[in-house]
Amino acid sequence: MKFYFAAPFTYAQELIPLVAHIHGTTKHSVTSSWLFIPEGTRSKHAMEAMDYAFKDLADVNAADILVLFNPPGVPQSPGRNIEFGYALAKGKQLMIVGERKGVFQYLPCVSRFTDITDFQHYLSCLADEHLAPYEG
Repeated sequence: MKFYFAAPFTYAQELIPLVAHIHGTTKHSVTSSWLFIPEGTRSKHAMEAMDYAFKDLADVNAADILVLFNPPGVPQSPGRNIEFGYALAKGKQLMIVGERKGVFQYLPCVSRFTDITDFQHYLSCLADEHLAPYEG
């Protein structure tokens, strides 16, 4: 399976160890190239911003499942909402890790995990895969 992780830009450092764990111990992958953009990077020109947007949409298209990370106390961002809505419109499987923060996140097609540990447990239960405990 291919996952796209949608999360606050500032949350990338929390997810990179999980991505490395998934890539290193399973046949699954994470398509979210935005996770590896250096923190503090900002689009200075419209063309650069457009390139980032197209790359994110291509990464969502390449995924089977969009996982939306909603850490407690972090407001919802337009970018994550757009990625979520785009994946919904494309018929992707949708998952949330954390709080539901919007009416579309309550749709019956959206699975929810309380936290990263709960999501990692799901990964360990995938057919034909065993994931060592995540220590992130």
